[in-house]
Amino acid sequence: MKKAKKHLTTGNIAQYCDVDINTVKNWIKTGILESFKTPSGHFRIPLTNFKHFVEKNNFPYDPVFFGEGVHLSEVLIVDDDEAHNRLLKQMIKSYDKNLRIQEAFDGFEGYHKFMSEMPKIMFLDIKMPVMTGIELLKKIHSRTDIETKVFVISGHVDDKMNMELQSLGAVEILEKPIHVDSIKNILNRSAEYLYE
Repeated sequence: MKKAKKHLTTGNIAQYCDVDINTVKNWIKTGILESFKTPSGHFRIPLTNFKHFVEKNNFPYDPVFFGEGVHLSEVLIVDDDEAHNRLLKQMIKSYDKNLRIQEAFDGFEGYHKFMSEMPKIMFLDIKMPVMTGIELLKKIHSRTDIETKVFVISGHVDDKMNMELQSLGAVEILEKPIHVDSIKNILNRSAEYLYE
């Protein structure tokens, strides 16, 4: 993996954010993106400043760009209910104690964990603070390089929401409370993909 640059040009940032260089220069002039000038008068943005900017302004987060390794995990659980997270984790572990499971407790943390872990399966709650499950699903669905199977878990899903979730790539929608047999069934059906 290529080592991330410590300082970025306005061109690097324009490309990452898919905007014009003048837009990046305006961000710098208005102070929302911290930078410094080289002796020759060119802007340079420290990588840490840009990372903060990306997080604060909700741009898609690419861990490889920031020099972070992508660690594959089998399962990611994203749910703000810690007790439900624990229960779901126990159910998955009862199927296979060796599966690598990551947890996140809001949509924003879920997105960061998702991008750094690239899980094979994600169990996703809909109603969460900071970023909802639907918002997270939209961000994931916009990427063409992602093959994660997403299973949505919610207290109540009506027909309209069900259609929206399926259009955003959700494999299945499960209603709370979740039963261990449902989880084992999902893992059984996904076993070939999960263990490849």
